[in-house]
Amino acid sequence: MAYTKQPKNDIIDWFGKDIEFSDKTEYDVTVKVNVNLEAMQRWARQ
Repeated sequence: MAYTKQPKNDIIDWFGKDIEFSDKTEYDVTVKVNVNLEAMQRWARQ
């Protein structure tokens, strides 16, 4: 998943602490999370 940078706490609040951040740039970062499909779909619809 890639997203425009926002407070890291938002990602941690949604997905927990089992996450990996990589490919960081000034504006973007790639995040690897382990979630079930329903949770990811719910998050994406926000």
